[in-house]
Amino acid sequence: MAFDLGCIVGRVVNKSHVFITHGHVDHIGAVVAHAARRALQKQKPARYYVPAHLAPHLECILQSTAAMQGDVPFPAEIVPLQAFDEVHISAKHLVRAVPTKHRVPSLGYILYEKKNRLKLEYRHLPGTEIAALKRAGQEITSAELTPEIAYTGDTTIEALTAAAVDERTRDLLQVKLLITEATYADSKMTTQDAIDRGHIHIDQIADNEKLFQHVDTLVLVHFSARYSAEQLAECIRMRLPFSLQHKTVLGC
Repeated sequence: MAFDLGCIVGRVVNKSHVFITHGHVDHIGAVVAHAARRALQKQKPARYYVPAHLAPHLECILQSTAAMQGDVPFPAEIVPLQAFDEVHISAKHLVRAVPTKHRVPSLGYILYEKKNRLKLEYRHLPGTEIAALKRAGQEITSAELTPEIAYTGDTTIEALTAAAVDERTRDLLQVKLLITEATYADSKMTTQDAIDRGHIHIDQIADNEKLFQHVDTLVLVHFSARYSAEQLAECIRMRLPFSLQHKTVLGC
C-alpha cells in the first residue's frame, strides 16, 4: 500500500492500494501517471481511496486524460471514503480513515494488523477442551487489531491533540510508526502561521511532547523547501526535547 501520490518514486508503481489524504496536487497529482504505468506493465488496476468529495473530480481527470490522448481511460478503481470508514486490504491488514484538519477537507489513515486470538473466557482452558469446542463449531477466537502505522498527510496539530481525548482517533498516537508533517521548523514562521495555513510547526510537536509517548518512531515530513537537510537536523537537535529526538526521523 501507499499513502499519497504527488510523484512516482521507487517501487510505488507496484502498490495496488493507494490512500490519498486530500486534493492538493503534491498529494494527488501522480495518480494518472501511476495508473498509466501499471497499465503499461500489465498490472491489475490499483484502487485509489480518496475523501469522498474528490472521487468525481478524479474520475473526470482520468476521462479528460483519455480524451487528450485519444484513448480509453487508464484502468483505475476510485473508492470514496468518509471519516471512520474501514478498508480490509488483506486478510491480515485493515486501514481506517480518520479526520484531519487542513485548508481543504482531508483524511488521515491508520494501518492495523489483524490477528485472531483466543477469546478471554477460553484462555484458562486446557488444549484438549479448546480443541473439543472448536470441533463442536464454537466460535472461540475474535479478531484483535494492533495499530501499526499512521499517516496524517497535511494537517494542523489539532488532529493530534484531538486524538488524545477521542476514542475514535486515539490510535493515531498508539502506533509503532507515526508519519506526520512539520512544514515549518524555524523562527521565521510562527505557530500561528502554521495554524493559519493548515500545517504544523515543529515547535508544536515539542510543546505537545507527551502526545507522542506511546509512539515508537515519529517520522516528520512535508518540510518547506526553504530548509536544507542540515538545517532540519539542527532544528531537531535544538527545538525538540530529548524524549522526542531519539525517536524522530526526518522524511522528505
